[in-house]
Amino acid sequence: MPGPGPTQAASGSVARDGHGGDINVGTAFQRSNPGLATCTMSLHGAKISTHKDVYPTIARESYNPADFKDKVVIVTGSGSGIGKATAFAFAEMGSKVAFTDLTIEAAETAAKEAEEKFGAKAIATKGNVVNLKDMEYLVEQTREKLGPIDCVVFCAGYGMFDTFDVSRVDDWWGLIETNLKGPTDLTRLVIKDMIKRNTGTLIYISSRVFPMIPSRVYVCLADLKEC
Repeated sequence: MPGPGPTQAASGSVARDGHGGDINVGTAFQRSNPGLATCTMSLHGAKISTHKDVYPTIARESYNPADFKDKVVIVTGSGSGIGKATAFAFAEMGSKVAFTDLTIEAAETAAKEAEEKFGAKAIATKGNVVNLKDMEYLVEQTREKLGPIDCVVFCAGYGMFDTFDVSRVDDWWGLIETNLKGPTDLTRLVIKDMIKRNTGTLIYISSRVFPMIPSRVYVCLADLKEC
């Protein structure tokens, strides 16, 4: 979250540092993340540097495969993107993974790929997180085919870039159902058994993206303190 004083970028590749100065977004990123290879993307004229390496703290070699072996993991939205990559990471470490996505084709393709690449045990279901019956089926199939659930990673979700005053009512509540109600419902379905077994991990994925407006590119003051 931004620190004191709104941290907004002026047009171009600079951002206000909250103290009257201008900071290059790319420079700020590189100084706060030394050693990471970076790439630059353009967002309405603003040049924003990101990295394409793995942070050392989450690199595969930082973890003990024995801690993940045969753990039963559900990853929502795992037919593609971040969800699929997350599910593959668990599969590579020896976990049993339940893939689920809006289409059964996407989930099945990802599950098959995990089995072929990592020798993982995986299942696939069609599941919309806003549909409680879909989530009940997901939990039922996971327990029946893989065993008691050890971990759920909530990757399914989406963002809306309209400001509140112009966003449509249906779009707004659709976002709330997907990003809040869905994860809450699924949590209720798995939490009792986790408490009973005195074990379990719930991981909720979220992000703070750059608003898609040319005059507003927010950057965290914590990343700028060295500039």
